[in-house]
Amino acid sequence: MNRNLGIVIAVLVVVTLFAIWHQSRPDTIYVSDMKFVVESFYWTEPKTDQSIDGNPIRIADHIYARGIGTHATTTILVDVPRGFDRFIAEVGVDAQVKPDGPSSVQFFVYGDGSVMFESPVMRPTDPPRRVDLWVDEIETLKLVSTDAGDGPNADHADWADAKFVR
Repeated sequence: MNRNLGIVIAVLVVVTLFAIWHQSRPDTIYVSDMKFVVESFYWTEPKTDQSIDGNPIRIADHIYARGIGTHATTTILVDVPRGFDRFIAEVGVDAQVKPDGPSSVQFFVYGDGSVMFESPVMRPTDPPRRVDLWVDEIETLKLVSTDAGDGPNADHADWADAKFVR
């Protein structure tokens, strides 16, 4: 009888420790908190949790505390964290750019070399475009913001609230 009680207690301890460990794992990892590689950039290096000019990230009337501010054309490589299933972000031209300015940006997400997302051409007055991708079988994402044809002037491109979730 004592042996069975010992086994039950051992099982309860293991289950409790697993539950505590599982709850302590984050469900969200923001790209701005991760190590990522800036493969290329124009004008100045990307900024974390702020626009390329050092202001809060703002797309249309949405303000974001987290994200990456870039200037088109920029390419960022980020490894998908093990155990995370989705990449979510909102992309757009930062609202600090004048609405009638020459800014036009297009956003792409590549997963292990294949296009997973392509935005339309975006301008300063456009609302944010949501990116929501399954990445459970992807090792590396390439986040690309590029000039959409009218020159790079004022192409302030934001990857707002960019994160991986379980």
